Amino acid sequence: MSRSLCLIADVHGNASALEAVLKDAAKAGCTDYLSVGDIVKRGPRPQECVDLLRQVKTKSWVMGNHEKTYHDMLADHDPHTQGVKRIMEIILNAYDCFYLNDLTYQWLANLPYLQICQFEGLKIAIMHALPNKPWGNETNPRSDQVNFDQMLAQSTADVAVYGHTHKQLMRYSTQDRLVINP
Repeated sequence: MSRSLCLIADVHGNASALEAVLKDAAKAGCTDYLSVGDIVKRGPRPQECVDLLRQVKTKSWVMGNHEKTYHDMLADHDPHTQGVKRIMEIILNAYDCFYLNDLTYQWLANLPYLQICQFEGLKIAIMHALPNKPWGNETNPRSDQVNFDQMLAQSTADVAVYGHTHKQLMRYSTQDRLVINP
């Protein structure tokens, strides 16, 4: 049986959009699903987004910058955002905390920054932004090549998959390894 891959990035609690994407993926015959973070926050149905991805047996789950704020809140860490943006995070976290069950909130707050998966003989490095942090502007499509090389520098992966920028991208590292943002 032939396998195909569906890459899911930056759902942001929008279960209606995720349902449509998963329906299209099923129609296209997708067999495997990888999530690259920011499943939650800003949309009205965060728990349903997690549940939908669990139903299709998503094989990768990594922490996005929005899940990172859950971690910061629970661990009482200094956040990487300040000012008005921090106030927005507190309000959105409170909303998600109310609509996510406790176990899901805790689980999302402790996802890894990087996960390596195998698919059809390829080793895939999955991250939200960079392997060592799920935030920042280093991976915008016009960013310096060194930033994309960093995604695979400490890995033997063939491919890097990331999200965060909300901009599709397909390019190569200087070692001729593929970098994809769905």
